[in-house]
Amino acid sequence: MILMKWKKTMTGVALSFGLLLSSYVPAASATSSSQADSTDLVARTSATITSCPEEILRKFQKSNKPFLCMYSDTAIFANSFTAYGMKWYFKGSSGLYAYYEGAV
Repeated sequence: MILMKWKKTMTGVALSFGLLLSSYVPAASATSSSQADSTDLVARTSATITSCPEEILRKFQKSNKPFLCMYSDTAIFANSFTAYGMKWYFKGSSGLYAYYEGAV
């Protein structure tokens, strides 16, 4: 008898907790799973490749490696990404621009 009440109580607690938790989950699950699996989602959605301003080139261009710059209105950039058949690595940013060098 006590075991049966215990099971009913625990089932009720689990269901209550599930309902409480489900009220917080919809906002978090609004992103599709394919987007959630991406490691550089922010860079793909908010940053675009652009020409490098002179200030960025003076500040970061230290070698003859291939380079490119990205602009983002959030100033959030990926540490690395692949484009043009090459892996690009973040070297620094200034304001809304970031400087990347390619791995040769």
